[in-house]
Amino acid sequence: MKRSGFTLVELLVVIAIIAVLSAILFPAFAKVREGARRQACASNLRQIALGISQYIQDNDEAFPASYRNYVGTWRYVIYPYVKSTKVYKCPSNPNVEMDTGLNTVAAYPGNLQFPTSYGSNSSGGNVTEDYGLIPMGANRFTTVSQVQRPSSLILLTETTRYNPSGISTGKLEYDLYAGHGGYSNYVFADCHVKAMKPLATCGPSNTNSMWVMYDDATPCAVTGGLRNTGTLGELALVEKKYN
Repeated sequence: MKRSGFTLVELLVVIAIIAVLSAILFPAFAKVREGARRQACASNLRQIALGISQYIQDNDEAFPASYRNYVGTWRYVIYPYVKSTKVYKCPSNPNVEMDTGLNTVAAYPGNLQFPTSYGSNSSGGNVTEDYGLIPMGANRFTTVSQVQRPSSLILLTETTRYNPSGISTGKLEYDLYAGHGGYSNYVFADCHVKAMKPLATCGPSNTNSMWVMYDDATPCAVTGGLRNTGTLGELALVEKKYN
């Protein structure tokens, strides 16, 4: 007698095989998708870095300020060079806050609004002899020649919320976005872009912080900052959140 169709057992076996394959393949697909988004995010930052580099050339070798009163943030200042608001948005970052200019000026001309996936590094606050200079401070201009070790000093990175002053140590647990499989994309003061895990920004063997440009190499583990853990503790909390 000829059989027609499948038996219940055969169907259950096929379903079980599909379920096993899905469990194996779906995480791999998710990693591939997130890898593509991380590359798209890095491409955005390269365009932004190029815009900053062009701004520097046109402004006596000075970096744009994180914001200037009655002018706006760095996003608006370099907009003529990047010519698109889309490059300010990371495809993975859930941050939906917009920079409309209302925190620094009345509003941007033409009703311009900028996504705020990326923030400038404002660690160190005001300039002192102990802290050296940070490139994109508020209401001030820092020239290229004033910046020490530009290839290892963070200029911009990914952030979870909008602050005109930028992102800084002391609040990294809340502000730093590392949703690319535990990685963040960073723009450095020499305008190159690199993806790194948060703790890697403490430098090799925790010998130097890439967040603040001290005159001498200074470990991330300096006591202070959030919960008295220092930068190293903050970055460890970020990694725990995204891993």
